[in-house]
Amino acid sequence: MMSEDGTKTATIVSDRLAQLRKNLGDRLGRPLTIQGLADRSGVKTNAIQRLEDGLKGNFEALLTILLYYRGQGYSLDWILVPDNRDIPMMMTPGEDLLKVNNAILDMSRMLNESYRSISQHLRAIGLESVSASVVPDEVVEPAGVL
Repeated sequence: MMSEDGTKTATIVSDRLAQLRKNLGDRLGRPLTIQGLADRSGVKTNAIQRLEDGLKGNFEALLTILLYYRGQGYSLDWILVPDNRDIPMMMTPGEDLLKVNNAILDMSRMLNESYRSISQHLRAIGLESVSASVVPDEVVEPAGVL
């Protein structure tokens, strides 16, 4: 048996799931029906209906639909946190990509510095360094990642 707080939270989350379906339809430029969401997410129509009607569906359906919405850019915190006033509905686009991109650039710079240092040491002792065609002379920032 669910507590009163649990029932309230379930109602909030189920209302948000219905709101997300409508919001996603607006983003797509046409209403997104439960059948349309079922086709896109792989969750059966009756399971979506039950989730949007008080979270009466099963855990697997809930998890699948949450991950589907996450893949569409929606914040799981916005969906699940009862007081979400300070949480944006959508995740900041590119935030994760920006972190990955910056980490790759940092690694590339470190590798280039190490290559130059090793090459200088090898030349200092009269040995040839690795071919310049193997490691580029400078960092080339990827275009169009963000």
